[in-house]
Amino acid sequence: MNLIKLATLSTIMVASLSATGLSAFAADNDTTSDAKVMFKADDSGTTNPTDPTDPGKPVDPTDPVNPTTGALRIDFASQINFGEQTISGAAKDYYALYTELQPLDEAGQASGAKKYVPHYVQVTDNRGSNAGWNLTVAGTTFKK
Repeated sequence: MNLIKLATLSTIMVASLSATGLSAFAADNDTTSDAKVMFKADDSGTTNPTDPTDPGKPVDPTDPVNPTTGALRIDFASQINFGEQTISGAAKDYYALYTELQPLDEAGQASGAKKYVPHYVQVTDNRGSNAGWNLTVAGTTFKK
């Protein structure tokens, strides 16, 4: 009988200890460590053009120009095309056609209908200097 009471009491004690859990406390000490990292400019080629109306979506421009290379580079610049116009003796305004793009899927294959967007220039700056940059466009005199 005493053995049964001792076993029951031991079981209750073990159950109550495991139910409350054990707490551990860490000392409040600050530690300082040093880390080293070296960054270099990414001048490893070109960046594929993306959709200016939906950034991040890759596209294949209908009339691509040769992109530049380097850490600061022009990835794409629209070619300004005024199409075919009828000669007129009167003063006329001629408007450039939109840039034609073919959306691409993740595999780089044509996907969906062609898209027409305003003219744009895509620039990549991987110099890491936050120096900024200016893009200047110039035209030539119209030739008759």
